[in-house]
Amino acid sequence: MSDDDLSDKDRDALLRWRLALGPEAERVSPRFGLGGLAGGAGDLEIDANRLGDLDQSLSFVYEDRTGGIGPSRPYIPKWLA
Repeated sequence: MSDDDLSDKDRDALLRWRLALGPEAERVSPRFGLGGLAGGAGDLEIDANRLGDLDQSLSFVYEDRTGGIGPSRPYIPKWLA
């Protein structure tokens, strides 16, 4: 089944899951790539051109980070932009 075979409802659901799971989801299946799912962005009232930015922002918030003894590198200004 290709992305073209997906119903609009299924494509929208896949896009939501992809954004929730983050870029690591693409390791499971290339179907989770934002490029193929961008067609559903408009139905979700998301600018398809900004999906990458949204994905980065969500990854920043939900990505598992571990502590270390290295210097701090805050990304908050980039995330807020």
